[in-house]
Amino acid sequence: MTVFSSKLPGFNTRLTSPLKIVLPYLLLGVLYIFFSDRIVQFFFKGEDILTEIQTYKGITYVAVTGILLYFIISKYAGQIAETFIHRQQKERFFDALIEHSLDMKVVTNGAGDVIFIGQNIINLLGYKHQEFKSFNIFQLIHPDDLNDIKATIAQIVNSPGIVAATEARILHKDGHYEWMESNIVNKLDTPEINGAIINAQTVSAKKQTEMQLAYKNRELDTFIYRSSHDLRGPIMTMLGLTNVAISESNDRDVNEYMTHFHSVAEKMKDSLDNLMAITKIKQSKTNITKCSPKRTIENILLTGKLSHHLQKANLQCEVEDFQLLTDEYLLEIIFSQVLDNALKFRTNTQQHEVSVQVSSCNGSLRTVITDNGLGVANPDKENIFDLYYRGRNCMAGNGIGLYIVKSAIDKLGGTISINSNEMMGTTVTIEIPESVPEKAEYTI
Repeated sequence: MTVFSSKLPGFNTRLTSPLKIVLPYLLLGVLYIFFSDRIVQFFFKGEDILTEIQTYKGITYVAVTGILLYFIISKYAGQIAETFIHRQQKERFFDALIEHSLDMKVVTNGAGDVIFIGQNIINLLGYKHQEFKSFNIFQLIHPDDLNDIKATIAQIVNSPGIVAATEARILHKDGHYEWMESNIVNKLDTPEINGAIINAQTVSAKKQTEMQLAYKNRELDTFIYRSSHDLRGPIMTMLGLTNVAISESNDRDVNEYMTHFHSVAEKMKDSLDNLMAITKIKQSKTNITKCSPKRTIENILLTGKLSHHLQKANLQCEVEDFQLLTDEYLLEIIFSQVLDNALKFRTNTQQHEVSVQVSSCNGSLRTVITDNGLGVANPDKENIFDLYYRGRNCMAGNGIGLYIVKSAIDKLGGTISINSNEMMGTTVTIEIPESVPEKAEYTI
């Protein structure tokens, strides 16, 4: 940013005061008239000669003062001309800087009247300079953005020096709206400006790209969800057929093959379920209902999904029986994924212990799940919530579970923390507000 000094070189404003010229002139004139009259009357007595001498005296005074004024004016006229030329050069330099700038400079009062507008307005919005100044800026703002902009400017007007960032659509001369982002600063207390300065630039191309990207993301999410849903049906059929084959066949080799086939199909089903869960979390609004955390955990254990892991672990649950307002689907996802990890990642050297504590604490649902399993290695701790990240001790995982947990907790406005040491176990602490904040209810 270039700052121009208000002190112009070679020009001292104190010397240009009219009194610096007028006072010496008056003083010289009074002294000359007072003393010259007495000198003339002392040496000359005739009335005619006195009249003639007074005439020459006046001519002499005018000539002398005229010469003095000439030299004085010549000196200051040079400085004034130099200053004027210097100012013109700076104005031309400043105009050249902003003429093709990507930014638009506007100065407005609190009522929206335009005090100053940069010359590049025609390049950005198509208006001529004087044409734009005839508008009130509120006339050009898109109706959907108008109230927010008015509120921002009202706030700025009441707070000298404050800077606010805004984004709004501005009417182009050809009739379409340009997205513009701007910084507005209050300079009403600066006499030289006496207004709010708006530095704005067009971001329509960026907005268009963002909207296209959002549309593509929605398309991709929909494709993943529908594809996962369509694939899940055949996989469930394969799981059913393998179960029948295992139960009815007495051939050891066939049963072994069917068992492996069933295990692979089960992993495919889990992966598809996880992809569907990610898409549903991103696309769906939260469905807030009264639900019981105790009943949710009981339903998870009754489905049998964790039964294989439960056979090799000692699970202790201390769950308070209470109800809260939240999304039961998301709550079930959170509980099932964290429990699955706690039961799955165990050591082979000791009895695997898992503890679940659920309580209502300070207006939040507090859940603490502890295990004495493999734990998380220090290098992995920063990335455990990343999609498809698999840590050193997670050979059985697919890198999706904790990403889903974090996404669901974020949507409910909650928090999650993990305290873990490698080969010593993990403690997962989750807090979810009992009344979901409004900002958590959104659709992507």
